[in-house]
Amino acid sequence: MGRYTRYYTTASVLILCSALLFVNGCEKSPNEPTLTQEFQEALDNCLELHDALGISAAVLMPDQDVWMGTSGISHDDVPLDEDMLFYIASVTKTFVAACILQLAEEGELTLEDSLYHWLPAIPNVDSTITIRQLLNHTSGVFDYYYNPAYDDSLTADLTRRWMPEEILTLVAEPYFPPGTDYHYSNTNYILLGMIIQDATGNEVSAEIRNRFLGPLGLTQTFFEVEETIQGELVHGWADVDDDPDADDLMDYPLTAFFSLEWTAGAMVSTPDDIVRWASALFNGDVLSAATLSQMLTFYPYSMEGQAGNGYGLGVSRFKPEIVRGELAFGHGGTVYGYRNVMIYLPDYGVSISVMINEMNPNSLWGTLEALVEVVLDYVA
Repeated sequence: MGRYTRYYTTASVLILCSALLFVNGCEKSPNEPTLTQEFQEALDNCLELHDALGISAAVLMPDQDVWMGTSGISHDDVPLDEDMLFYIASVTKTFVAACILQLAEEGELTLEDSLYHWLPAIPNVDSTITIRQLLNHTSGVFDYYYNPAYDDSLTADLTRRWMPEEILTLVAEPYFPPGTDYHYSNTNYILLGMIIQDATGNEVSAEIRNRFLGPLGLTQTFFEVEETIQGELVHGWADVDDDPDADDLMDYPLTAFFSLEWTAGAMVSTPDDIVRWASALFNGDVLSAATLSQMLTFYPYSMEGQAGNGYGLGVSRFKPEIVRGELAFGHGGTVYGYRNVMIYLPDYGVSISVMINEMNPNSLWGTLEALVEVVLDYVA
């Protein structure tokens, strides 16, 4: 009922309660579904509409507990559970960027430092590229994912643990001179990971855990390969052996898959942890106001088929049509067998995370749009 206390007779209270259901200060007919029911119905409807395998999601609204829900299966007849872990792919970049920005606040580095201050010469990488250009993808560095040798290198030995220096052997000629354009490149975040290690003397996983996961109580988030994952991983489904059917990733060793991701996308988490992370990050609990302002200064771009239209320092700004015309930022991620998205609606202080265990984009974006619609109807 908000900040105000009202006093009624017992009779008047009974009359009011029989006529109306009060939820967080809002009048609601007792026959209308609750907010929790509407979120769950959105998941169930999207699972059926998009012929999806499994969807897990969470929503964090101001002054409310986190809503969590699942629909569908992990594998066989095993239903998804709210505590099951997903690979979050490029949402990892938000943690890596926040780590770099904290190091800048501490004076350990500056965003205008060039690569030659931190790393030895690397073939096809301009040593005058700045840390800021790595963060916002204006470096021009080639994305190693798109080297024609990538898939063969990955599948040649699925038990291989790739080191960062080995990943960089897949980098080809740059797209453009540093600072002259925008091109998303996972290589940028491999280089940032190497800078974090050099600046701190620690593994990136240790820095992320000590700076963010521990203090914020994100107990279901881990850095694959560098840490032991505690909890049950959702089975991811993707074509690994070039036949028409999706394969269960759990039937294969995952070391090569995720050591090749490293600081570009190797973390695992749950929607619950991720909405808490988004809320802390974008509400100023992680970075100073000045640093957060820099993080949310977006380099505009227009790329057909992309969900974003601007990129800050480790954060994407989403196209309005993705989120019912609202301002939203966060990050999406795709890796073999998994897709996910984390968004924050600053006008409402709402964080949403959606995770799926297949490569179906319609399931991911359809679910996000449906959850945003429920939120907007509620706050309206």
